[in-house]
Amino acid sequence: MPPGSDTRSLASKGAPATGVSLVRGRITDQNSGEGLPGVTVLVKGTKLGTSTQADGSFTLPIADSPSTLTIASIGYQTREYKLTNPSAPLTLALPTDTRSLGEVVVTRKGKMPVPPAVGPTPTGGLPAFHQYLKEELEYPERARQERTEGTVKLKFTVTANGAIEDLKIVRGLSKECDTEALRLVREGPAWFPGITGGRRTAQQVRLLVPFRLP
Repeated sequence: MPPGSDTRSLASKGAPATGVSLVRGRITDQNSGEGLPGVTVLVKGTKLGTSTQADGSFTLPIADSPSTLTIASIGYQTREYKLTNPSAPLTLALPTDTRSLGEVVVTRKGKMPVPPAVGPTPTGGLPAFHQYLKEELEYPERARQERTEGTVKLKFTVTANGAIEDLKIVRGLSKECDTEALRLVREGPAWFPGITGGRRTAQQVRLLVPFRLP
């Protein structure tokens, strides 16, 4: 060693500490030769390990002592590799595990249950929406004077995007009450679209707006 140099100067230059080797390698698919990402590389008998990068490469510091690497990935056979020269780059091809792949196929034979259909729902839920109708309804003055009471029946479509379309009166009460009922829907809470077969779908809604004098 040249005069004035010591192990601290080596460490400052990024060299591994004494008693530690840096294992570098790449794990590939035995059939295609492509790098395998996410493969677990573990020093057998310890908790020291790492996972391969997108191209199948990995870097793992290990103690300078006889070590065995356990290499495992879902869908591939687990392999063990005894390190004889930790400084030499490691390239290992994993064969597919046909047994585990067969098990996966079996588990996928059953059909997934179809989610139940759900109708359109106003933000906050139906109870809150009915409370909104009760509190925000502005009784038309003419209807009040004529003591007009009853229910306006509406229908509209809630699209897959939650928009309200084709808002119409199915059964009216009076011109003024019908107009007020339409206003309440247009200016009211937003609606969540219905769901059929796990997808948002456009569905029709029928709604009753009651007009009751105090």
